[in-house]
Amino acid sequence: MSLEYPIQNDDWEDFISNFYKSEPTRYFGNLDRLFFSKNREEEIFFRLRSILDKDTYYLLESKLFSKVITKDMAQYSKDLEECYNFQQDFLNIFKKFYMKAREKGIDPHEAEVRSAKIIWNFIETGRFEQTTRVLLKDRDPRLTPERDNQLLTYLKISSNLVKIVEGNYRISEPSSSAYQTINKIVSQAISLFRNSEFKEAIFHFETALHKLQEVEKETISLKFALLVGTVLSLYSETISKGIYFLKRAEKTARSIDDKVLMAECMSELSHASWTQGLFRETLDYLSIMIDIHAKQKNNLAVMLSEEKLSHFFQNLSRYQEAQEWGLRFLNSSIRTSDHKMKAIFFLESNKNFAEILIGLNSWEKAEKYLQISEKTIENVKFSEDYFCQILLDIHRMRGHIEISRGNFGNAKQLFLIRNDINPEVLFRSPAYNEFLRTEATFYRNQGEFSKAIATLQPLFQQKDQINPLNVAYLAELLALHNHETEALKILKRSLEVLTKWNSVHGLARTYLALGYTYLLLEEFDESAKWYHKSLELGKNELMDLRIAIDANLQLGYMSIEKDNFKHAERYIQAAEQYAMMSGSKASILDTYLIKAAYMIETGEDIAGINALRRIATEAQDSEIGYIYRKTKFRLDQF
Repeated sequence: MSLEYPIQNDDWEDFISNFYKSEPTRYFGNLDRLFFSKNREEEIFFRLRSILDKDTYYLLESKLFSKVITKDMAQYSKDLEECYNFQQDFLNIFKKFYMKAREKGIDPHEAEVRSAKIIWNFIETGRFEQTTRVLLKDRDPRLTPERDNQLLTYLKISSNLVKIVEGNYRISEPSSSAYQTINKIVSQAISLFRNSEFKEAIFHFETALHKLQEVEKETISLKFALLVGTVLSLYSETISKGIYFLKRAEKTARSIDDKVLMAECMSELSHASWTQGLFRETLDYLSIMIDIHAKQKNNLAVMLSEEKLSHFFQNLSRYQEAQEWGLRFLNSSIRTSDHKMKAIFFLESNKNFAEILIGLNSWEKAEKYLQISEKTIENVKFSEDYFCQILLDIHRMRGHIEISRGNFGNAKQLFLIRNDINPEVLFRSPAYNEFLRTEATFYRNQGEFSKAIATLQPLFQQKDQINPLNVAYLAELLALHNHETEALKILKRSLEVLTKWNSVHGLARTYLALGYTYLLLEEFDESAKWYHKSLELGKNELMDLRIAIDANLQLGYMSIEKDNFKHAERYIQAAEQYAMMSGSKASILDTYLIKAAYMIETGEDIAGINALRRIATEAQDSEIGYIYRKTKFRLDQF
């Protein structure tokens, strides 16, 4: 019977080439959680143009206006909700007067001064509240006249407006011709980049940055370098140059002691380092980032950094460390004063903690947090897209639990949820990828490999959105379905691309998949070679513990088969060490299984059989069905 593949053979080359054209969301480092690069690329190009746009430059990039609002205006103060809302209102009023002046042909600098004079007059004559009500129809009702006056004093707005009007300082305006030249160069760079002419695009970005530094102070050129570095880091072909721009931005941020932009540089550098599999560097950047936010007492940014760190450790199967950061994220979400976002933060932190507990095989505790998540979405109105993502996530996690317990009937019912969701919403959902992989696991565990492959098919319909984890999983399913040749073909093409991109993490996963495929072919020496290569890549890094555990377990079993007990003992000890670091009960029991096999093969039959019985009892008590079934199968052989 012929097998229908998700992608036709002729398409594989293009498909492999588009592996990493994706942008990590705040679900840090998880290759299953992707918004794809085109979306963010356009956002970054818009921000680049905004820096160079005259009016946006004055209003949003803080020329005179920064002298009016002395507290940070953007998301970094968002947890001080009333203060943040007042700042936004003040900016909106300022914009209205500014744009009216600009419409009359007044230059940007003078338009800001005139706007400041008008607002100062309203404050001095006690008409600020009245003006606000007229200009802003949907103002936050908590901002009363009394509160307005308190915030005007707290933010020192009146005194700063006086300084503007009295002309206590002047800002030299960059020449219009210089900005026109830079704009033209950036437009050329963006056009070249969109056409994949990366070398020429980078040259133009470099030229634009150099000219911008000639006419501007450090902050604007710093932001420019940061944005260019970010967009270049989205693509394998330009990631090294992206890191170069990001490090330039970070160096400037340090020199002018701009903590906010320094933290942003750390965030982008951490994503770029993760993509290359440089996990130790990634952790360093994340640690510096959260330290900056903590010292700045920026509670919102600290909370989002805690979430990133929990995902970082979780995606390396380091569940004990992930649990620590996940708990911090959970506690921060409860304490946050940002009432508009509180429900989302609370929901996401509970869902995140449930995911970590699933990694630790703590089913009942995970269910508790899933129930809290479910109750939250019942009581808070969310957008359809977001609501569907949450439903998919909750059903996926519950499905995972039921598969692990061996309750396949319950799992099947949970996966039916996608029949009730609009297909357009599904494909926009970053949760859909993981959902289908878990559903495919449901069929895999029952030996229905054709159905598992068919379940993955929607993930391969758009080549620029393809996830490398899905490719490795597809190869495994093909190998299990006796299509080992096709599996090897896919993996070796992947290997070529990942080698060119120097993606350490991607290579390690591909090596692991190759080891497994050759193991199924019973080519044990070739299998061992690839398992060794996967371990070798991670030896100087923070290992993905799932890779380290799997590789050592398989090498241990192969060594036992060859009666090479000295090597087997070394692999077993390594697997157990990594399993303990992970905290995954299933992984720990897996290492106990190989230890029992080792005992039996080295003549300690009674001790080995007793160990198997203990493992079976513990697996049954912990409701880890697949470990229980494996152990029972081995016990039945005696």
